[in-house]
Amino acid sequence: MTAARRPGRGTALIAIALVAAAARPAPARRDRTSFGDTVKAARLLGAWRYDEARALIEEIEVRQPGTAETRWLSAELAFLAGDYPKAILELDGVSDETGNGAVGELRRLATSTYAVTSGFASLESAAGHFVVQYAPGKD
Repeated sequence: MTAARRPGRGTALIAIALVAAAARPAPARRDRTSFGDTVKAARLLGAWRYDEARALIEEIEVRQPGTAETRWLSAELAFLAGDYPKAILELDGVSDETGNGAVGELRRLATSTYAVTSGFASLESAAGHFVVQYAPGKD
């Protein structure tokens, strides 16, 4: 009788393979990828979870200093914190097309916002949670 005619041989091989696969130790958790961390940091920024985003961006900056994506994330964080000059500086030399055009949009927004607000006065709330910027003088 040939191997093809033996009943149950294919089933037995599949069962052995399944048992062997189940008996292996679980694979170690995959290392985080820079791309995955970049996406996560961008999502955290979009969700207004700035402290978490800041911590992750700092980790990314250590692993990949000076990359276009790292600089874009740092610029986005600086912009959201109201530090428009830092945002503009971070984007210096980064292509506008980076991040599917997000760098170009952020550069234009940071530049125009800084041009409008550079002479504004600031007032911090008593608890320090808010900073209000306004044009000096009477309304």
